[in-house]
Amino acid sequence: SCFRMLAAADDPELLQKLERRGWMETWPETSPIDQRTEAAAAELAVDSLQQALEKLSSSNAELKQRFGGDTVAARPAVRVREAETMVVVSLLKSMRELALLSSHEYLFEALRDS
Repeated sequence: SCFRMLAAADDPELLQKLERRGWMETWPETSPIDQRTEAAAAELAVDSLQQALEKLSSSNAELKQRFGGDTVAARPAVRVREAETMVVVSLLKSMRELALLSSHEYLFEALRDS
């Protein structure tokens, strides 16, 4: 929903039209707007998640350097960081799939109709 709104914000007229139609009344659950906006929203999500993954990866390297050969059990921060990384990787995979689907008209229409 947030990425849809960010993508729609590139076109102030579209955002106003959506507001008049009541698109935001069910926030944070929103429906797809159109193929172009969905593709832009998915790309925004991919970019944001990629940045988050890069930050996690760099902090993982810092943790490894700081704690060296300590076991994960001895350093709960490492376990938490691994879990965070797994969540971001999973979300990134889903958003990449959505970006692929929304970038092709036929696939987008099939997704929308399902």
